[in-house]
Order: sequence, then structure tokens, then C-alpha cells
Amino acid sequence: MTGKKSTIGVVAASLFIGLMVASVGGAVVPSVLRVAAPFVCPGGQFEIVSQRYSGFYPGVGNTYGVTRSFYCVDGPAGPRSVGFAAFLVGTLIYSIAACAAIALITFVASARNQARGGPTSPQSGGNE
Repeated sequence: MTGKKSTIGVVAASLFIGLMVASVGGAVVPSVLRVAAPFVCPGGQFEIVSQRYSGFYPGVGNTYGVTRSFYCVDGPAGPRSVGFAAFLVGTLIYSIAACAAIALITFVASARNQARGGPTSPQSGGNE
């Protein structure tokens, strides 16, 4: 049962990491979502448009910000918005990468413990 729990934990952590990279990373550094371009815009050109805005609202004061839009320009129909699809595909790609990194780290740590004669898994606890 502990093996299933650790697998679920790795998958959950990987999904969280992928979600954070795609959402926060995509907002701060929009080029992070370019990894999704071959999937959401095959054969077309993936474009990121950033627009700055400012305004004054009574009681709030001046507000400033940036909007990010993701488009696929793939023909005479003009650009089509692919922002949500880019976000979902980016989340999946970064989640897979995070899962692979966690698996590699776990494998290396297990191999080091085994080479030192220590426990080979976290479940054994060295009480054998």
C-alpha cells in the first residue's frame, strides 16, 4: 500500500509542478508555453502578444498590468486564440518532465543507498 501512496504522491507533485510552471511561468515569462506550439499549432506560427494597460478607478487609484494572448496563425482565416490549449498542453509537458526528474532523483538516491549498504527503499527504514 505504501508503494501506491508514494506513486500517487509523485504524480500529484508532478502535476502541481507542471501547473505552476505553465500558469505562473506562462504569466511572467510567456515563452515558457512555446513548448506547446507543435501540439496546438501544427504547421502554423505560434505568436505571443503582450499588451500593457493602465487605468484609474475611483477608490482604487491607478492600476497597471499586462495581458498575454496566445495565437496560432495558420492560414488565410487569420489568427485563432490557443491560450487555454497552450496552457493545458504546457501543464502536461512540464508535469511529465517533473515526473521524470523525480523518478531519476529517486533512482539515483536508491542506487547510492544500495552502494553504501543502506536501505534500498524508504519503506524498509533500515530495520531489517
